[in-house]
Formats: sequence, C-alpha cells, structure tokens
Amino acid sequence: SQEFSAFAKQWDFVHTTTSPYYAQSNGLAEKTVQTAKRILTKAREEGKDPYLSILEHRNAPVDGFKSPAQLLMSRRLRSILPITGKLLQPQTCKPSAVQRKREQCQIKQKSYYDRSAKSLITLEHGARIYAQQNNGQWKPAVVSSALEDGRSYIIRNTDGQEYRRNRKHLMDVKGQNVAVSAQTTHPVCVADGHLPCPLQHTKRAFFSLKEHPQVRLFKDNVASDKLDIASL
Repeated sequence: SQEFSAFAKQWDFVHTTTSPYYAQSNGLAEKTVQTAKRILTKAREEGKDPYLSILEHRNAPVDGFKSPAQLLMSRRLRSILPITGKLLQPQTCKPSAVQRKREQCQIKQKSYYDRSAKSLITLEHGARIYAQQNNGQWKPAVVSSALEDGRSYIIRNTDGQEYRRNRKHLMDVKGQNVAVSAQTTHPVCVADGHLPCPLQHTKRAFFSLKEHPQVRLFKDNVASDKLDIASL
C-alpha cells in the first residue's frame, strides 16, 4: 500500500514485493501465519492459555535444527513440562554453523523440487496471452512489461487495467489470432481440463470418435471351456 511504501522510505529499508495470488513465493511467511493461527485456535477450543502454547512452540526443535528459543537466547525456556536443570544451562549456538546447515537443507529441497519442475518461456513485450483469474477462468490480456525478477509481469486486460501476475498464471498464445481490446472479449474454454484455448479453436482440441476408435486395454470376456458342474 502507499502507506507502507511511505513507511519503508521513512525508515530507509527496501520492501521487496511478490506477485499477488502466488503464495509459493512467500511460503515461509505463509507457513508461519498458518502455524500461529492453528496454535491460537486450538488453545481457544481447549480453553488453555495461548501464551503457554506459544511458549511450547518456541521450545520445540524445528526440522533437525535447535528450537527457536535456543537459536535466539542460546538456551531452553522453562515451561510447564518437567525438565532437568542441566538442560536449562546456556549453550551458545554458532550462527555460521546454523546458516550453513540451513543452506544445505535448502539445496536438498531445491534438488527434489527441480526433478519435476521446468522453466517457462520468457514473454516478450506486447505478447498476446491468457491470464488466469481468481476463479480459475482464463481471460485474454497483453504483456505490458517484465519485472527484474524475470518471473513477474505487468499485464493489461481487456478493460485497459494493469495488474502484476506471476508467470505461472500466464499462458502464451503465440500462433493464435487473439485480439485484445476494450470493446470485445474472447470467451475461453477448457479443452483438456487445465489448458485454456479460444472458443473458436475448441473443435480442433476434441477429436472425432469415428476417426479415432476407442482402444480397449482389457481382453473381452470369453466363455470358459471348463465343465460346468452346476448345470449337470
């Protein structure tokens, strides 16, 4: 918002924004909010003190790392759970070791994610595209400009309004004659369940059952030659 932009300028820090409706790019913050909501909701349902629930969460180790309390204060916090005095003694955590271990985990996660991921082609200025809406529908638009991160674009819809969207929500329609204007819009259909296409090309997306007969992958039921004792 304009108010937060003025706040960032006043305190001289860089506020990096992401594309709307793409929570994956801000997964850590989204997960933190989800965890906090779950803790507060469960504490309210059970009638317990929410601060004690938050305290136990801070004492719990996270994904092979030490607990948030240990990373922040180099010691465990005393809670309602019984614990020996020896475990409450301060133990300094080396920030470099924690950072190195965290980077190794991120590299491992990236390697698993890249097994099924692929890079999308870059969209040029003025390219005709389809943009996915919040309700899942696809509507025609035009690429106005590309941002520095290479994954976000400023697009202009048929009403002349500009939005920022991630490349995941944009589909290139190169080779198709799609006009984008404020007067006419092109309805969009879903040919194969997830890929949108212009309505005028819908017939090409579906094939004729006469031209492509159905292929059965299972054998037809054949009467057995064995003796039917029950009929004797």
